[in-house]
Amino acid sequence: MPEKPKLRIFISYGHDEYAGLADRIKNDLEQRGHEAWFDRDRIKPGKDFDWEIEKGLNWLTEDKSRARFLYLMAPHSVRNPNGFCLNELTSAMMKELSIFPVMVQMSEPPLSICRIQWLDMQECFPPDEKELSYSTRFEKLLQALEDNSWDIVSGQNKSEGSYTIILGSTRLK
Repeated sequence: MPEKPKLRIFISYGHDEYAGLADRIKNDLEQRGHEAWFDRDRIKPGKDFDWEIEKGLNWLTEDKSRARFLYLMAPHSVRNPNGFCLNELTSAMMKELSIFPVMVQMSEPPLSICRIQWLDMQECFPPDEKELSYSTRFEKLLQALEDNSWDIVSGQNKSEGSYTIILGSTRLK
């Protein structure tokens, strides 16, 4: 079996109580041999964070076959206006990068990606206390990132009923 290529993964997340989950995902991705762009590692005090974020997104475009944009959704990361994560998401879409949304805490997905299947990691926080749930979901995330496929099919409840979202299409169950 051929070895999977080392991926470049930009992790977009809110600086809230769920930041520890983002940090754990970053560390686990790096342990699997992937490169992760993570703001705390890249943006130093006194630097222009907008410019550093743009450099990170441009780093992804150097080899789009290995580029992944991981968007961790929680109320803080999807907030509008003044949502830096929304700016990162918009830029990733304009650069036509592969986007992988992950629901960390139930929140309304941004309109631009509301029809893309998201992985539910709500039961994985805090990851050190929910190790079994976290490791199971992380393996699904890793497989989707490595295969560049987002075919995780699961029911996602909306107020109107239960829907299945598959790669940009919505289907009533």
